[in-house]
Amino acid sequence: MKVNGKHLSDIQIIENLTNILVGGFETTASALGYCLLALAMHPEIQEKCFDELIKKFPDEKMELTPENIKKLTYLDMVIKETMRLFPPIPVSARQNMSDLDVGDYVFPKDTILVLNIFKLHRDKELWGDDCLQFNPEHFSPENIAKRHIFAFLPFTAGNRNCIGGRYALTSLKVGLAHILRQYKFSTPLKMNDLVFKLSITLKITNGFMVQLSKRTKDEHV
Repeated sequence: MKVNGKHLSDIQIIENLTNILVGGFETTASALGYCLLALAMHPEIQEKCFDELIKKFPDEKMELTPENIKKLTYLDMVIKETMRLFPPIPVSARQNMSDLDVGDYVFPKDTILVLNIFKLHRDKELWGDDCLQFNPEHFSPENIAKRHIFAFLPFTAGNRNCIGGRYALTSLKVGLAHILRQYKFSTPLKMNDLVFKLSITLKITNGFMVQLSKRTKDEHV
């Protein structure tokens, strides 16, 4: 296995895989919880996801693989919109290795720079007047093309970005697909009710007040 043209040793491969699995466990579980909460608060979007799932995978015994799950394009938009409003890691820090010019400012070498991802994802200049609303259309191909490439940073970016980003998105889609097929979600909470606590990972003081109810066989037709 090569990275940047260099072979990785077995120990390096094991250590990187361990980082992906251990480091991504809480954040992926948190993202799944926020997805369920968002869908519970927006039942019309929830049903659109379910309809797409039944249409693309009519047989519930069909295997969900990293390749064929790409068919669930609307669910992918929902996951990204969830991670926009509820980024599991709300802030990130970097240390610049040389002097950095940003507009009228110069950050000397070895400055600790903290990026407020939570704020970035809710910036009106980037996301429009509905930036605080849950709207998966923010991630339609047309809207993505209009936006700056670094307006959406749930896994940060660059050489030090999250190595488990692709794994996280795939596991989220597989998990949500299985849950969506079997259950409906509801909640008394509204977006305006949510109270956030910023720490290493994003928390809500309300808790995940989501109720699940079993779908009937008729809904799968």
